[in-house]
Amino acid sequence: MYAKCRRMDDCKKMFGQMNSVDPVVWNIVLTGLSHSCCAQETMRFFKGMVFEDEPKPSSVTFAIVLPVCVRLGNPYNGKVLHSYVIKIGLEKDTLVGNALVSMYAKCGFVLPDACTAFDSIAGKDVVSWNALIAGFSENNMKAGALRLFSMMVKEPVEPNYATVLEYFTGLCFYGQEHCVWKWIREAASLFTMMGSKDLVSWNVVIAGYASNCEWDKALRLFRKLVHKGDVSPDSVTIVSILPVCAQLTNLTIGKEIHCYILRHAHLLEDTSVGNSLVSFYARFGDTNAAYWVFSLISKKDIISWNAILDSYADSPKHSQFVNLLHHLFDEAIIPDSVTVLSIVKFCTNVLGLGKVKEVHGYSIKAGLLQDEEEPMLGNALLDAYAKCGYVNSGSQDDAQLLFSEMSTTDLTTWSLMVRIYAESCCPSEAIDVFREIQARGMRPNTVTIMSLLPVCAQIASLHLFEECVFCFPVRSS
Repeated sequence: MYAKCRRMDDCKKMFGQMNSVDPVVWNIVLTGLSHSCCAQETMRFFKGMVFEDEPKPSSVTFAIVLPVCVRLGNPYNGKVLHSYVIKIGLEKDTLVGNALVSMYAKCGFVLPDACTAFDSIAGKDVVSWNALIAGFSENNMKAGALRLFSMMVKEPVEPNYATVLEYFTGLCFYGQEHCVWKWIREAASLFTMMGSKDLVSWNVVIAGYASNCEWDKALRLFRKLVHKGDVSPDSVTIVSILPVCAQLTNLTIGKEIHCYILRHAHLLEDTSVGNSLVSFYARFGDTNAAYWVFSLISKKDIISWNAILDSYADSPKHSQFVNLLHHLFDEAIIPDSVTVLSIVKFCTNVLGLGKVKEVHGYSIKAGLLQDEEEPMLGNALLDAYAKCGYVNSGSQDDAQLLFSEMSTTDLTTWSLMVRIYAESCCPSEAIDVFREIQARGMRPNTVTIMSLLPVCAQIASLHLFEECVFCFPVRSS
């Protein structure tokens, strides 16, 4: 009781008052110390057990202590324990072996240590395989993880949801070198082979299909889940399948899912489910339904606000967008780059260049342009400058300033600069940017070339035109 309540002083006091203790009692105290984040004290207590003549540590003892070595970041202690395990003859024990594999894998010692511990296990179970697969996957040895997975499916051990999850983790990082659809198909085969499927297994495969644009397969699997009725969809299922319905423009199924949500209070109270519904209806341009769902979300987060703002940014309901924006600020919610993307879109469509400049200024002050891993906001602002008649504004070179402020750029960024200079009657600057695109090893796409063609006409350069059209392989935009 004291150990479970994490009252370790009382626990150790009672332990000291006991005349004789067996391994179970030692393990209870070790578990309490471990769960109380007393890593150093756990190891000291374990050493005290080892120095006692009796009792000897059991397999459960090592399953408790080995993860503590990981938390301490001390693989040396783990190796010492491994030697002691071999000395007392527990290296073939499944529980101990699994703990050793996991310990080595999490410390980065996959080859040969984790593999050696794995090979020593006499009765490998699904936890043994999952621990080693996770070790390969988490240490960026994706090919090894996938090979191990292929070995596992040939064994009598039945994979579970964790196996599937680690398998898909391998796919996400290894897919650029292999055909992703091939691995998805194999994972689906594994899923089919599983005798008992829990909800996590269903969710992993549905999400795998969805994340790799296999919309029809994701929806079919979702329908199969509902039809079987063994387990019920949860928030993770719903968040995965609603974007699939949107991609397939299947409003009917999406509404049926919405009805299912309304019948289950725990889903109705889930913020992520509400956010997905708002985005779903926004995809169909149904701002009334999106707003109704938004109003029912009891704990709105920034994603909730971003979803509803995005739904109104392209709609003719301009006053509603402005009211929502005021409401967001009244709630003291700090906009992020996604929020600002919706505001840029709205300003471009409705308010014009002056407001775009204000949003640009806010983005600089908030540091949003410096934090971008991909230049989505920067590109949106450049596009807004181009669309809002930047040429005739007579203002300072805001677009060029923005371009210089962007921490990351891509081909879209450079193509927009070509367009802005071309429409600003600055042909030489447009050509310079075009040359820089080539110098950086980027391949101009259709948008780049279409932006540069007016420059060819302005300077009456047939040579530049031929260079654009014939000399550069043009990517599909």
